[in-house]
Amino acid sequence: SKRPPSNVKDSLGTPRGLHEIAERIGEGQPPGMVFKSRVPTGKHFSKFADADTHNNYITTRILWLRGLEPGVNLGGNVDTYDRYVYIHGTNHESRIGEPLSAGCVLMRNLEIIERERLVERTAEDTGPYIAKALDRLRDHPFVGEARSVGLIGGIEIVSRKGSNERFGGKEGHAGPIVRDICIRRGLMVRAIRDTIVFCPPLIINEAELADLFGRLRQSLDAAMAELKAEGHFKG
Repeated sequence: SKRPPSNVKDSLGTPRGLHEIAERIGEGQPPGMVFKSRVPTGKHFSKFADADTHNNYITTRILWLRGLEPGVNLGGNVDTYDRYVYIHGTNHESRIGEPLSAGCVLMRNLEIIERERLVERTAEDTGPYIAKALDRLRDHPFVGEARSVGLIGGIEIVSRKGSNERFGGKEGHAGPIVRDICIRRGLMVRAIRDTIVFCPPLIINEAELADLFGRLRQSLDAAMAELKAEGHFKG
């Protein structure tokens, strides 16, 4: 930002603290597409007469941020989402690193993907790592099935190993319990009935994946203890 970092409304400063991506806007649009009010204009920034002098167009993709810390960047006059703070492309890629925006974070999508070989790394390194880590999780008493494609993984929770039996006699009881424990331990996952699904970002590395699977196993152990206390864990 051209202004000092700030979480306060109308400060035009880039906010601090923990955030998540609340909305992704621009899927299917070509690089350089200009957005106005989060709607694609149908034009590449080069088609605008003032592209070289205009302070900063919003281009390519919009990742709308939401704060995760109440009173810091969530709620009241410090709410990042309500301030319309994005990560987005720009018509001034050569100036990334300079104070330029009105609070948003500027990015070069294609350069990041190509320079870091993120797609290739998924096929060669991180994807196979996930497959092997899930294979090791299959020995957990809770896990009926573990599967992955690239960086997308899922584990199915069963009440009896080697069966398709569910806690409480129906799908959807154990999954949310495991999910909530994962989130409390700092691991963001989804529960689709009794399947725990995760999809880490392209930039994740093996050390971070090791931490992910460590937290996942710890969460499964904690959930197993909770479900045993309910009296219907069959092992």
